[in-house]
Amino acid sequence: MKVCFAVSDLSSLRYYGPIIEFLKNENNVEIILSVRRDANKYNTLLSEKNYIILKNIVSTSFNPAKIIPMSNSKIKCNIAFTVENIDAYRFDCERHYAIQHAFDYTIPQNIPTSNTIYLCNSEKFGKDIKSRLNIEYIVPPLPVAFSNINRQIEFAKRKINTDKDIAFIFYSQLGLKRAARSVIKYLKKKGYFIIIKQRAKWQAVPSNTGADLILYDEIWYPSESIFCPLISKIVIGFGTTAYTDLCEVGINFIDNAIPKYAKNYIKPDLNNFWYIENKFIKKTKEIIEEISPITNNIKIISEDIVKRFYFNLLKIN
Repeated sequence: MKVCFAVSDLSSLRYYGPIIEFLKNENNVEIILSVRRDANKYNTLLSEKNYIILKNIVSTSFNPAKIIPMSNSKIKCNIAFTVENIDAYRFDCERHYAIQHAFDYTIPQNIPTSNTIYLCNSEKFGKDIKSRLNIEYIVPPLPVAFSNINRQIEFAKRKINTDKDIAFIFYSQLGLKRAARSVIKYLKKKGYFIIIKQRAKWQAVPSNTGADLILYDEIWYPSESIFCPLISKIVIGFGTTAYTDLCEVGINFIDNAIPKYAKNYIKPDLNNFWYIENKFIKKTKEIIEEISPITNNIKIISEDIVKRFYFNLLKIN
């Protein structure tokens, strides 16, 4: 069986990595990373630095998977995985699985193929995807990026050395520094160890912001945006869509929907999700007080169960 993964950037590895690690020791499975190197963005593979990072991850974590350049000819395989439907048309396959990436399924250019099935974070998102794209969907036992959740928790504990409760903040794309600084100051007062995560393409985080640790995209797999929240007491966003999979594994998430566009996103109906659309600083502080005594309720599922789900999905004995 040949299983292909469409790779145009390093961000996709957070989704593909766990599946590849499930498959890599199967003698009857050939794993191909079909790589496109044309787009020039902070996370794409046109950059030689990023391409070397990819090759290192493949050799250390995905071996014996192979990297093969994408071409204009269709790639024949049994199964193709893509993030959303990026490059889906490039595969001649029996089955195609598109992995939900936040709300990218709403982008007009996101066109499924005739044999596409979506892997969604929840029934709520699956129903929205089906209504928009007229496509079938499946909800895995865990959101795809968390499929090897136990390994990622152990990895996080090795990387982040603190005895304090952790507050993880997705820093805003643009502006909102005053709001973030006020929340960070309050978290400091409450004794939290504060980690700020920012994408390299957005505004830099001021060094005097008060965080104990500031992360940009450095590791890629496992991803800081996945493993750090798993050991955090509170995760706070300022317009991010990161909650779409984080909340589904039980992570406490405060969604400050300050940018206008963020108010239009679908929101989960979960007890560990708090949505704020006004009086952001005041309400965030109140929710921090509410969360502080709560014990984390991360959804731990045996890796064997998740692995069996994918083996059944791909029809591997």
